[in-house]
Amino acid sequence: MLVMKFGGTSVGSADTMKKVKAIVNEALKENKVILVASAMSGTTDMLIDCGRRAASGDETYREILTNIEERHLATVKDLIPVQHQSH
Repeated sequence: MLVMKFGGTSVGSADTMKKVKAIVNEALKENKVILVASAMSGTTDMLIDCGRRAASGDETYREILTNIEERHLATVKDLIPVQHQSH
């Protein structure tokens, strides 16, 4: 059994996620794998900032939340063929 954890810059874009996939696929040839993935690069800081702003009543938290959503949707579009994406 092999535990593999990826986060930050290693899952920061569609290109780096493809590299992670290749690494995991190679490991699967010889091991059972447990994969742990954490937030994309910069996302944790953005979520903390978003939460602080929302908690203080600062409506600009919505902009940060939109940026996070758009970044993740763009990554999905790069990784998953359009016919397999939900709308």
